Amino acid sequence: MASIRKIEGKNRISYKIIVTKGRDHNGRQLRHYMTWTPDPKMTARQIEKAVQKAAFEFEQQIQKGFAVDNRQTFSEYARYVIRLKELAGKKRRTIESYTDLLRRIDDAIGHIKLTDLRPQHLNAFYENLKEEGIRDTAAKAQAIQDINAILKQKHFTKDGVAAAAGISSATVLSAAKGNKVQLPKAQAISEALGVPLDELFSIEKDTRPLTNKTVLEYHRFISTVLSQAEKEMIVEYNAAAKATPPKSDTPEAESFQLDEVERIRECLQYEPLKWHVATHLLLLSGCRRGEIAGLKWDHVDWQNSQIKIDQALLSSNKGGVYEDTTKTSTTRYIKLPQETMQLLKEYRTWYTEQRLLNGDHWVNSGYVFIKDNGQPMHPDSLTGWLAKFSKKYDLPHIHPHKFRHPYVKHTTKIFSLRLMNFQAQAYPDARRKTRGACQLHRGGQSKSLVRLLCNRKQFSCLPPQSKISRILYAISIRLSGYTSTRSISSSASSVVSVSASKIALDASLRLSCRACSSCFCFACANTAA
Repeated sequence: MASIRKIEGKNRISYKIIVTKGRDHNGRQLRHYMTWTPDPKMTARQIEKAVQKAAFEFEQQIQKGFAVDNRQTFSEYARYVIRLKELAGKKRRTIESYTDLLRRIDDAIGHIKLTDLRPQHLNAFYENLKEEGIRDTAAKAQAIQDINAILKQKHFTKDGVAAAAGISSATVLSAAKGNKVQLPKAQAISEALGVPLDELFSIEKDTRPLTNKTVLEYHRFISTVLSQAEKEMIVEYNAAAKATPPKSDTPEAESFQLDEVERIRECLQYEPLKWHVATHLLLLSGCRRGEIAGLKWDHVDWQNSQIKIDQALLSSNKGGVYEDTTKTSTTRYIKLPQETMQLLKEYRTWYTEQRLLNGDHWVNSGYVFIKDNGQPMHPDSLTGWLAKFSKKYDLPHIHPHKFRHPYVKHTTKIFSLRLMNFQAQAYPDARRKTRGACQLHRGGQSKSLVRLLCNRKQFSCLPPQSKISRILYAISIRLSGYTSTRSISSSASSVVSVSASKIALDASLRLSCRACSSCFCFACANTAA
């Protein structure tokens, strides 16, 4: 039973609610306290009813295990959750993202007690994020001094400043040319040079409102914090789950057309070998930028014509360039066509020549894509070079992630009609399975297309002279390596055999596989269709 104690102060009256539950290790009773202050406009009768209700609700919370410290604010608990996530092995970039989000949250709802936070507070915060001028930290900086002169005066090099600032040499070069750079990178450059930011750069703030996608990032982080509080029985429910965040406004992923891909490959012939090979790998493998930058020579399997992807080279404003696992923390092997392997061999020859030319100045990092002295390449360097490359040849704007979409787009288009025909004749569950299979692995895994499309059923063999074999081989050439020629052509010879007991094909499609007459072959049926 909760007890209520009236406390009369000079300017106000408050009530201390005490609930006793359990005992500590010494046998002493544990008491939980809560202070309730009535509205000055309330009558004595209203105060009596309200304090009794507050005492009852507080006692219920204690009985359910919600023993809370009413003084704990959202900001305090959020920092505790961030530490928990970091100890649990959350990736560094995610932790840094949480910390950045918390800066704006602190000003808006960070002072609110954790137990007092309601969906109305969150909805008001989301609306505020979409106001103009909210991007107080998003700004561009342009040099007002001659950075090259400062470098010469202090006997610095662009690479040295880039390494000290934890950014790419291309960014330092861009700033030295008078181009606008992001404010955090400008701050890093000014610190590396030892020149105050306001003396070195002019700042241009971005007054645009935040996008719905960015607002949703705040919502997800708040929900993560409150979900942990709910698990620890600090709050009764997750207020973010009852809030109304904006709908996502994520645009459709950009993708290259086949003629654009052919144009890119033609233009790459006239570019330095390092960038040619790196872009070629992006195009063929569907790897992320960091995965390409983090590729090492000992992960290139020359015998089997494949590369191993199990790590990525990432960067942050605080930690600079660092090595981490892939986004999914998995290992995958990507088959490559002979054209790509030949390019890698040529590049390895150039790599060896560079190592010999640098002599003692060479840094043996083991990475495939490096700076001139052997140090690992900054991931931003690839992004910057692709932007210049697209302008140079009047191509659509190119960024590394854009190469991850054509593979899915075109392979889905090629197989969509046949899949729909197959679904109409197959068992009802096939539609769900094949629809998901159309979302082929964007990372370019070497598993055969048919194996993925058919949900890893039992395989049978199809003669290479068959129609489907010729079609798939032509597609592999046309797609210019969206997956390896070897991978797709092997898909033609390794097709799924689906038991006749599971699939009731139409009479016109009841064609037995020429390699295994005892079953109905997926590829044969679709070829016939």
